[in-house]
Parts: sequence; structure tokens; C-alpha cells
Amino acid sequence: MLLNGDDCYALRCAYLHLGDFDISEQRARDVVSRFVFIEPRRGGIIHLNPYPDGMLQLQVDLFCDAVCDAVARWLTSPIATAPDVAARIQALPRVLVGPHIAIT
Repeated sequence: MLLNGDDCYALRCAYLHLGDFDISEQRARDVVSRFVFIEPRRGGIIHLNPYPDGMLQLQVDLFCDAVCDAVARWLTSPIATAPDVAARIQALPRVLVGPHIAIT
């Protein structure tokens, strides 16, 4: 069982709008019905582990790394470099890294 874009979008919707990892009622879902996120394991990996009932077990650090890698690849795609999309990307809020001045 692979995590595809539809299931990932359904996860996003379920979590942000319902506060839940159950995507069984999400129209966007494809293969997975619910997710379980687990903490990183010392000396082992438990990631993309499917269960017969449609649950997919994800190791949270590996999932986040995979999402960041996918975004980095997408940012070099023709869609992301189109002028209108590139302008919207530039307008996104930025996360400050390192020392910064607090604005009061």
C-alpha cells in the first residue's frame, strides 16, 4: 500500500478540519481509511506499514521528511515556476530562522 496524493490530501482535510486521522468519510481518499502516526524508534523504522483494515502506520519524522522532499521537488516543476504561481509562493509568510528581533 502506497500513500498517494489523494489519501495525503484526505489526511490534510481530516486533520485540519476535524482534528482526526480517520479519512474514511473523506471524498478525496483512495486506498487508505485511517492513519496512525508513531514516534521515531531507536534502531528501527516502522513506516508505511499497512494493516488489512486500511490503516496505514507512518513514522512521523520520516513522513515529514518525505513531505518536505516532495515540496522541494515540486518547487522546481514547471507549475511552480509559472509566473502567477511563483508570485503567490513569494507572497507566502516566512518562518524566521536564527536570531531575530521581536516586534511588539
